Amino acid sequence: MKKTYSAEPSIKKILAHYATASTAYQIVNPDMSHWTYSETFIGFKKALGWTIVAGEPVGPMAAQSEAIAAFEAAHPRVAYFAAEAPFYDRHRGTHPHRVYLGSQPVWTPEDWAKAMRHASLRYQCHRTKNKGMRVSEVSATEAGLQPDFDRLRKAWLGTRGLPSLHFLGESDIFSAPGARRFFCARFEERLVGLLVLAPIPQRHGYLVELSLRHPEAPNGTIESLLDAVFRGISDRQMVTLGLTPLRPSLWQKKKTFWVRGLFAMMRRLGSPFYDFSGLTRFKEKCRPGGWEPLFLMSRQPVGPRTLMALATVFLK
Repeated sequence: MKKTYSAEPSIKKILAHYATASTAYQIVNPDMSHWTYSETFIGFKKALGWTIVAGEPVGPMAAQSEAIAAFEAAHPRVAYFAAEAPFYDRHRGTHPHRVYLGSQPVWTPEDWAKAMRHASLRYQCHRTKNKGMRVSEVSATEAGLQPDFDRLRKAWLGTRGLPSLHFLGESDIFSAPGARRFFCARFEERLVGLLVLAPIPQRHGYLVELSLRHPEAPNGTIESLLDAVFRGISDRQMVTLGLTPLRPSLWQKKKTFWVRGLFAMMRRLGSPFYDFSGLTRFKEKCRPGGWEPLFLMSRQPVGPRTLMALATVFLK
């Protein structure tokens, strides 16, 4: 049986007190390896001689450099995947090898209210309501026990053209829901959509960790679920949809030639399996309040083998 840290009081305390990155709650996923140093907690996986850290270490900022040094002494060739801008600013001097991965969109309820003033987004939400689709928040117990959730996940995976992902792309999370929140959409008594929210305690917000839509769901299902999310949180909170891979940005100019070429090839050859452009268009259509860059960072040079290691940890 895979071990999960989501129920351990010490880990819950660390997450509650120090988690600022959108990936923070995902590091308790059962398929991760875990490492602790005093009050610092790190989730990671190993592949091809690299140790890939999920996001960033979670712990006191004052002790972060010390914890990173201790972790890297025990785990040679470390790369931090989906590191956020504050981590980038603090550690770019010691971790000079960086790759821009994409950006994450961020909303407050006020941002969403502004987005809903646009007719196209408002129409998508209204049409699902007119068709009789019902959207509601359900408990973790309901999410874990109802067979509908497994059927929805299998139907969604069937549309991807890729095997089920793990690491920060894990979709089988109902065995250890922890403090996650679940919003579901039902149409003709069937579950046709689901959003899973992972908390980001120190940003007073949530990451939409999982977004599932049945192939037969009405258009506007995800938009309606997002609307329910923003009506279900306070005006002091924020929500992000997480990494939008390869989203065009001025940061791309900072990449080496081979990285720019590789990412261009991934956008072209990967489009039959993963619609990078379509995902970007959808998130832009929802008019976020801002976009935040995400990076891959390391002390060691990042090369093709590093990116192969990344692919391996997501697929194993």
